[in-house]
This record gives sequence, structure tokens and C-alpha cells, in this order.
Amino acid sequence: MHIRETIALDAIKTTFQVCSLSLMQVVCFILIYESAVEIYMRSYGEMNKVFGFGMQINWSIGLLMILAGFNSLAQLLVQRATMKVGIFLGTAFVWMIFWSNIADTVPYRFLLISGAGFISFSAGVLLCIRQEIAALKTMELIDLGGVK
Repeated sequence: MHIRETIALDAIKTTFQVCSLSLMQVVCFILIYESAVEIYMRSYGEMNKVFGFGMQINWSIGLLMILAGFNSLAQLLVQRATMKVGIFLGTAFVWMIFWSNIADTVPYRFLLISGAGFISFSAGVLLCIRQEIAALKTMELIDLGGVK
């Protein structure tokens, strides 16, 4: 194989990894949010209507995809763990700032949306760190104290 073919294959592999990790984060958010809303509606009835909330949730899915893509790209390409955690916290902070306008009107919905975003972004970090630990463990560079 030539160097160009190897570089092209690595780029394709990285692109698929970034896309799949981004999609996993978006699906994780949607599952958490929709499940919580369904549980609330079955337990307490209809949720109160907030002016402009539907339009903001539509725009937020686009923002979520962009932030998840940036987070996935960083988690897969950045080597330092502190940078990975910093980028994860940065994307979660931007997500919370986007939703801060509903915090005074419906604080529990703000906590639900912010928490679901935080969990979905953290899923990318946890998955990448788990893969790195498994790789280091197979190379026997770290000792986990008898943990297999």
C-alpha cells in the first residue's frame, strides 16, 4: 500500500468514527429527554406551554449536532486527557448557556435539558477514555491492580 492510500483510509476511518460518536451523543440526548418527558406526562399530565420553546428545541437539535461533532472530533483526535475533559465541559457549558433563557420560567425543564446534554456529551468522553484504557491494558503499560 502506498502512503496516500494509507492516509486516505485513515481519514475515512476517522470520519466514520467521528460521525458514529456524534450520532451516538445526539441519540443519547433524544432518548433521555423523550423518556423523561413521557414519564412526566404519564405521571402528572400535560406540561406547561412556554412561548417559543418549540422553535428553540428545533434549533437546539442543530446546535446539539454541531457540538456533538466538535466533541467527537476532539475526543478522537486530541491526545491529552485534560484537553478532552476541557472540551467536553466547554461543549456542555455552551449547551447550558443556549438554554439559560428558560431557566427562570421553567427551571425543571432547564435542568432536564441541561442534564441530558451533559450526559450525552459525557458519553463520548467515557467511551473514548474506556477505549484508551483498554488499549493501554493490552499493551501492559498500566496495572489496574488485578482488575481484568
